[in-house]
Amino acid sequence: MEGLTALLLEDLGGSLNSSAKDYGERIRDAAARMDQMIQELLSYGRLALMALQPQPIRVSRLIKDSVSQLAWDLENRQAQVHIKKSRNQVLGQYAILVQVLVNLVSNAVKFIEPGKNPEVTIRDEKRDGFVRIWVEDNGIGIAPEHQSRIFRIFERLHGRESYSGNGIGLAIVEKAVTRMNGKVGVESAAGQGSRFWFELPSHVVPEQAESVQEGEEN
Repeated sequence: MEGLTALLLEDLGGSLNSSAKDYGERIRDAAARMDQMIQELLSYGRLALMALQPQPIRVSRLIKDSVSQLAWDLENRQAQVHIKKSRNQVLGQYAILVQVLVNLVSNAVKFIEPGKNPEVTIRDEKRDGFVRIWVEDNGIGIAPEHQSRIFRIFERLHGRESYSGNGIGLAIVEKAVTRMNGKVGVESAAGQGSRFWFELPSHVVPEQAESVQEGEEN
């Protein structure tokens, strides 16, 4: 539907009046949103079925690769991303954790007041056998009474006319982290930004191996 509508607008756009063009663009946009929602639902469904085999993952690499995937969007939104240096490792599945962090950073730069440049800080800390990774922003924030809803599938706090999305991204984050024996949460207040976090079991690196790792990264 999306492809055929795009061809219609490109090939016959000159013979269509303004109303017909508007209808065509609405159809194309609606089809694109539906395609995105289907892909996100498939991702959410696969998380419940796939076998996960946690492996040691360097948090520094996870953050670097996730931010790299968002390079165009971050530049387009003129976002500033501050990354705190990490020496920690977690146990998880790399590809899924990249998607988790991509979803959180995408939200951090999207839910921002008009005319304000996004500013995001990504850091981590060790907590009783776990590593907690924080994604902190200067966005619109979330009132306390709504914070328990946001990790449910299809939950949206704002209309699409204000902020795009299908209400599936944070549900994917929660499902993925839970399946890797972790937890997710948020600290926020309306108008004061948000501090999302997820934590996973820590992988303890022997001192000798850690020295080798530092040499490779330098």
